[in-house]
Amino acid sequence: MDIVLGDLVQNGVTQSDYSVTGIILAAGTIGLFAMLTEYVTFRWSRIRNVIEGEPVILVEDGKLIERNMKNERLTLDEVMEQARLQQGVESLDDVRWAVLETSGSISIVKKE
Repeated sequence: MDIVLGDLVQNGVTQSDYSVTGIILAAGTIGLFAMLTEYVTFRWSRIRNVIEGEPVILVEDGKLIERNMKNERLTLDEVMEQARLQQGVESLDDVRWAVLETSGSISIVKKE
């Protein structure tokens, strides 16, 4: 968001459009859409799931869920890298859950 607003201001300064009104209108429109999206996703969970996505289970009780891995375009190496970094897991058998979060990170829960 900051980069987009900076680009809008830069365009207004470096190009022939020197009007403050153009910058305010462009920045205000983007800000309004951001606030509206934030409100809608807060208010309605169905829309939140469409816009932000849902967490996806990649590993359950040491077993890789191939369909989810393929849909998310992830490899076993990427999941194991996160398992080693987060929990020190050496084998997939030691993983209870591996979940691809909506933020894009992979959460690992180790078996007890």
